[in-house]
Amino acid sequence: MQHRKRTKVTAALLALCMLVSLLPVTAFGLDPQSVELGKGSTIDGTGYHVTSVKNYSIAPDISERVIITNNDAGNSQTVANVMEVNTSGGRAKIVAGYGNRNPKEQGWTLKTTTDQAHVYEKESGLNVVGGVNASWFNINTGEPSGYLVMNGVVHHDSSSRAFIAAFDDGSVNVFREGTTLAQAEADQSAKQGKTVKILEAVDALVAMVWDGKVVITESGNSGYYPRTCVGIKADGTVVLFQADGTMAPRSVGYTAAEEARMMVALGCVAAIQLDEGGSSTYISQREGEQSRASP
Repeated sequence: MQHRKRTKVTAALLALCMLVSLLPVTAFGLDPQSVELGKGSTIDGTGYHVTSVKNYSIAPDISERVIITNNDAGNSQTVANVMEVNTSGGRAKIVAGYGNRNPKEQGWTLKTTTDQAHVYEKESGLNVVGGVNASWFNINTGEPSGYLVMNGVVHHDSSSRAFIAAFDDGSVNVFREGTTLAQAEADQSAKQGKTVKILEAVDALVAMVWDGKVVITESGNSGYYPRTCVGIKADGTVVLFQADGTMAPRSVGYTAAEEARMMVALGCVAAIQLDEGGSSTYISQREGEQSRASP
């Protein structure tokens, strides 16, 4: 079910990196170049085709689409929310968030995606216009399983999970499980041709797409589920993706492999799997509207 909440409007995007609506990742906007998935487009490697695409304005450099897919029999409809953010012009950025801004001193906590967005707004003075859940965490304490870096401060240090990182030059990238923060900085510095440092990072689970190819077949939950992931296009555009699930006939959901194939269809060269199932959450504030949340 979708619901609306009153929030302020600004070119800010929050993508909560957590497991059950816990850790956020935020973004602020440019003109992302979207792969054109139109009505009738097929999703390679699945039995799905696109039955509907609706485009919405969010903020400069941030675009949103709601894409509906179904099979030929018409009995496997899924509703997917897609937000694209281009950070290359300096008006957009990705930010990691949490239930408080200093868990080292204030401790671990459990808060919803929307509540985390409000925490970020209060502390930063900026307004969140979109986001998704992200990382895996301890359901009892709220402690993340992998990395959590906010504003350059490392609050949790573990290379056991894949992760997304935002750097001090505005660039963003995703990294496979086993990569250290130092390795990520070295790799991104080589890619950018200058020394860059990580400002924000939050963990996922595993890589889903790498070098434009699907590298995942299963996840924490098999079968058709609500799914969330984040990907990167060749030009550096960040793609936030969330599919509603277990809500038939409105939205059945995807398998992990189908989710990965959707990311390839959207033009991602790399993508990592965020939390899924009941944790899968997407929030956005369209231009001229109050914020919306899904599911």
